[in-house]
Amino acid sequence: MLRFQRRSRTSTMTSQSHDVFDTQKRSCLSGLDLSRKGSIDAPILDLVSFINGHNNFFTTSSCSGRIIIVDNDPEGVVKKKGCKWLLTSHDCVHPDQVIESLGKSEGNAALKFEAFVMHVQCRKLENAQLMLSSGVGSGFRNSGLSVGNKGKFIAAIRSTQSLEVPLTSNGQLMVDRKYIEFIVDMANKKLADNLVKIERFFEDLKSAVHTDAARLSTQKGKQTTKTKKERKGVCIDDVKVKCSKDNPTQNDLCDKIDDGELENEEDIVNTAMFWCELDT
Repeated sequence: MLRFQRRSRTSTMTSQSHDVFDTQKRSCLSGLDLSRKGSIDAPILDLVSFINGHNNFFTTSSCSGRIIIVDNDPEGVVKKKGCKWLLTSHDCVHPDQVIESLGKSEGNAALKFEAFVMHVQCRKLENAQLMLSSGVGSGFRNSGLSVGNKGKFIAAIRSTQSLEVPLTSNGQLMVDRKYIEFIVDMANKKLADNLVKIERFFEDLKSAVHTDAARLSTQKGKQTTKTKKERKGVCIDDVKVKCSKDNPTQNDLCDKIDDGELENEEDIVNTAMFWCELDT
């Protein structure tokens, strides 16, 4: 008599969660890019491709870091939406660019540096922890992890670096060129340091993913070996053979299994049936 193990509820739920993740990934990556730019920033193109090419991750939003000038309401009301963008650059800027952009100000313009930010949805909690560890270890110390009530794991890779300096009031420039040069130099240095951290994060992430894959491969190999041994043991217990006292065929069957001559349940059952009377 052979017993077949019924698939556990936990295994079924895990499979369903994997299906949901894969569906969400396809939907996200095939959808429209709703960012202002409408495309992935060049400095992180390889990083995003690597993450989205991995089975356990996909990016939901990202920005490589940027220097911007936004023109807010003259009354001092800061708006997240509807404000006027005078300058946006993912590369270093020149003071002349800034001065030219400030000439278009009609309200209260401020120069800002915004660091790299990326949100990555992960298949499992352990995948999110790997992503988070790589981010924090690379210098993005404001990174965090959120867990949704439906098992959605999002790793947010963020930096503590920032800069915001007001430069105009009611459209009038409030500082001289020398100060603008000083602020622009500071913003450019922060952007350069930001790019170094991104490269470090990319390398650390690739190393962590490679190490994790090697670990899982080793575990899988050990589990496969263990499963084969357990399967052989289960088959011997489950195949009930009536043997006479003078015919120790059950011992012969065990010897063949131990010697590797019989590899699966079918071989064992067929051999047992040939030697003895199978009790089912």
